[in-house]
Amino acid sequence: MIPIEWWEAEDLSIPEAILLTEIKRLSTDNGCLETNAYFAKFLGLSRRRISGLISQCQAKGYIKIGYCIDSENQQHRIINLV
Repeated sequence: MIPIEWWEAEDLSIPEAILLTEIKRLSTDNGCLETNAYFAKFLGLSRRRISGLISQCQAKGYIKIGYCIDSENQQHRIINLV
């Protein structure tokens, strides 16, 4: 269910609101680690479009992006809701 504050936000598109809702659902105390490929499949959009939606949500102040390095020295994006 999309939270009412995102549903009624005039600065969010429906795909952005759905994306934020899925990020919230998948988030742990450390944030959301899912990839653009996951979100693309979930929303039926291209990875490029997802990248754009994430950038737009970040620019609008709804999320913050961070990065971490795992034990195999691989970098992973972390999405945190603001």
